Amino acid sequence: MKDNTLYVFLHIPKCAGTTLKYHILKNFKKHEIIHLYKERFFNVKTKKYDYFDNELDMKLYLNSLSEKQKQKIKVIYGHRAYYGIHKLFNRPVRYITLIREPFSVIKSLYNQKRRVAKFSIIGLIERKNLKEYLIFRNKSKNAISKDKRVLSFPAWLNKPRKRNFMTRFLKSEGFIEKDMDLKKALDKFYFVGLVKNQEDMLFIYHLLKIKRFYSNKNVSKKYAKLKNPIHSKNLFYAQNPKDVELYNLANEFNKKFKSERQGFNLIIKSIKRKIKKSRPINDFISTLVYIPNILFEAVIHLTSK
Repeated sequence: MKDNTLYVFLHIPKCAGTTLKYHILKNFKKHEIIHLYKERFFNVKTKKYDYFDNELDMKLYLNSLSEKQKQKIKVIYGHRAYYGIHKLFNRPVRYITLIREPFSVIKSLYNQKRRVAKFSIIGLIERKNLKEYLIFRNKSKNAISKDKRVLSFPAWLNKPRKRNFMTRFLKSEGFIEKDMDLKKALDKFYFVGLVKNQEDMLFIYHLLKIKRFYSNKNVSKKYAKLKNPIHSKNLFYAQNPKDVELYNLANEFNKKFKSERQGFNLIIKSIKRKIKKSRPINDFISTLVYIPNILFEAVIHLTSK
């Protein structure tokens, strides 16, 4: 029997979602995916790229599609993949996500904002829209600066808005309701992978039926530096108890899923074999496309010194 399950991937920022996003874009046709970021998506009705301004826009768009068009959608993914999408489809829908050790998330977020704050040809090409890219870049600059000076990682970390980052994100997308315990929130997901486990990403590739594989994406330069990392990490844990609890529960959820899923290890071995065969040639072809842009950015960097 053909599997008609629709997978909805919630991309929690700085939790390896960019790598998965890249694989989705490289493996599916435009009408087979719904792209839920504050970026353009392909509108199958108008055959043009469009924007979702809010959750209501997305509901109206999905409700405007015919059942045949809905059946063609294979993956919905992004930062705005909110809980409730399953109500708009007459087929099985499963939510999946990846969760990362909380302190690593915050360090990676700072590294990314530092990287984006510098003009990048590659970053511009990835965004595919100059206006959109400049807005994103300026937001990153403002987020890590004060009085036009870039904040150090410890200074930036002390901003209250960084508290319990992942938990607040899940709440913003409807996975955590008022006074809901975090275990019930995780129970809304079919699979919760951990970034630290390579096999979890491979299992998601299996679920989504990914066939062409590429190396990891969006690996930022390490700007986040600390004189006493152990003390800073312990202090961070004390200030972010909800994210620590979420991560511990995600570990338990992950172990339980794997113990109950028959053939999990065989699936991972199969995906690894496929990656070994296809990744080198796919990475080579992908690099050829970017070589002129990489050289141009290198020239700009050298001449600006």
